[in-house]
Amino acid sequence: MIWKLIQKDFRENYITSTVLVGVITVISVYSSLRKTLTPSEMAIITFVIAGLGLVLLLFYSIYRGFSCIRKEKEKNTLEFLMSLPAGGLEVVGAKFLAFFFEAFLLALTIYVVSTFPALRGLAGELILPHDFGRLMLILLYVVFAMLLGAFFFFIVFQLFEILNLSLKVKGFLWRVILFFAFVYFTGRFFIFAKSIFRFLPVKVYEISIFNEVVNWGADYQGLAAGVLVSLTYLGVSILLYNKRVEV
Repeated sequence: MIWKLIQKDFRENYITSTVLVGVITVISVYSSLRKTLTPSEMAIITFVIAGLGLVLLLFYSIYRGFSCIRKEKEKNTLEFLMSLPAGGLEVVGAKFLAFFFEAFLLALTIYVVSTFPALRGLAGELILPHDFGRLMLILLYVVFAMLLGAFFFFIVFQLFEILNLSLKVKGFLWRVILFFAFVYFTGRFFIFAKSIFRFLPVKVYEISIFNEVVNWGADYQGLAAGVLVSLTYLGVSILLYNKRVEV
């Protein structure tokens, strides 16, 4: 049952994902074909393309979180969905897993496509192999961090939409008030969760590339807090779906 629900979500959202990938690919190919680029410019363009793709991925995760249950209601398929022998665990879990695989493939594609300018520099011997390897390592770190953020946003806003349907909020103003109250609570919960993991380190790593030193941080406290909030919100989403969501 859960696999069929995952396939259903894939079929309904693959066009949007394809368009997103297409836009990033066109931008990357166009940037790679520019005639005069220094190694530094190639690295900058690589990160700009990856950054643009990942920002779009974050916005897409918010949209998917907002719409994953509401879309069923607007298409009059929520009644059918709730008539299936599947509880909140299967439905909420299937929607998250569908987005998980979708976002993973999108992030992987963005990672590969954004390397086109750097690959051109490597092929033209403008970028040395060790600099290229370090550039790919930094890019992989950025993509992984943004992918985790996409998972977090999807789970958070999926819960908001289930909560909104459960409370049967009427009127745009009340929805806005509920939204800001929810965002405020989520922020406070995240800060509290982060304080629980104060024993974890926040490290800064250095890597030398193009004769410069690049610093990037690894906030293990924030990572652990994000996992805790995500698991909590998934659990609450499942409970609310089982108890309160009505057609």
